[in-house]
Amino acid sequence: MPKTYLLVPGYGAQGGSAKDAMVCLNSHGYGAIISSSRDIDYAYRAEPFCRSHSEDAFDGAAAEATTAMIDATSKAMKSAGKCPWQSGYPGIEGCPQVHAFLIGKQLDLESSSLDI
Repeated sequence: MPKTYLLVPGYGAQGGSAKDAMVCLNSHGYGAIISSSRDIDYAYRAEPFCRSHSEDAFDGAAAEATTAMIDATSKAMKSAGKCPWQSGYPGIEGCPQVHAFLIGKQLDLESSSLDI
């Protein structure tokens, strides 16, 4: 099943890191959907997001947690040499955020120049 995506749970609240998830990506940086539902859904309860967001403003904390996950995943991909946006692999042009498909976060692909 070389063209099948793996759902990779365990990021964040369950102890997994972006670096841990890199073994699930192929050499081009594809092949995994990294899930962080609990860390994003309950970000308003966790440091550092709880300092600036109450339970009533959970959406702001979720957005910040999502951005932090995207940044961590992008850095881990770069460190692992699995960066399609740098290797000239077709489909991506300078947009590492697309590689972080997040459960609990709706990505706005309509404003993207990607052809998915």
